[in-house]
Amino acid sequence: MKDRVSLIVPVAAAFILSFAGCSKEGPKKPEGPAAKQAEQAITVKTARVDGRSVARTVEATGTLNPWDEVVVGNDTPGTVDRIMADLGDRVAAGQTLAVLDRREATLNHDEAEAGLQTSLKSLDREKARAL
Repeated sequence: MKDRVSLIVPVAAAFILSFAGCSKEGPKKPEGPAAKQAEQAITVKTARVDGRSVARTVEATGTLNPWDEVVVGNDTPGTVDRIMADLGDRVAAGQTLAVLDRREATLNHDEAEAGLQTSLKSLDREKARAL
């Protein structure tokens, strides 16, 4: 019984309030000086619409992980003279990534050439003695 009463009371109140808000007259028009201001025309400025592109930028903080990672090494020791590619640059197979300083390699070559000449002269002396 209490459930039925608790249901009937809100439904009846909603029904009564809905009819109390209804009337046959419609909205009332304002009277006095406020009515005159409401009836005055409002001036509006207009402008021609122009299309243009808008540059969009996004700033974000984060870490990008590569799809592939390659470790690059060198067979000969030396000092790097110039770096031709930076971290994150796209490179192609066979592209020069770094140039080594040639001074050390040139000195090693010259030293080896002098050792070869010394060995050849020693060989010629030993051949001459053997005859």
